[in-house]
Amino acid sequence: MLDLVNGRVVIVPVPALTLVQAQAEQTAIINTACQTALAAIVASYPALEVATFPNQYAEAQAYTANNAAPTPTLSAIATASGQDVAAVAVSVLAKAAAYTVASGAAVGRRQALTAQISAATTVAAVQAIAW
Repeated sequence: MLDLVNGRVVIVPVPALTLVQAQAEQTAIINTACQTALAAIVASYPALEVATFPNQYAEAQAYTANNAAPTPTLSAIATASGQDVAAVAVSVLAKAAAYTVASGAAVGRRQALTAQISAATTVAAVQAIAW
């Protein structure tokens, strides 16, 4: 790092990271990588459609349990897409199951890596932990 001392440019050594600082930095890096992985799963959907996923899932579960259950969201999707509600419900449940597996894997990986970061005893060991 450069600094100006008494009108002269001098090189000032950058202090080494402490273990706690390295752990905080690496945890932030891992968390960002996890967030990116989770975002990639739904990246092909518009944000406002993603906002309907909880309603779609609840309606699909209700419809599967009782095909007389009200399904305003699924019915609208079915009508607009030329499908029947049963097909939409099956699709919603399949996609929800796939998301659960993929997101669970990402979250589990993040938890394992952050546990390794917490257990690491040197800065070098912390910095070697990567997504």
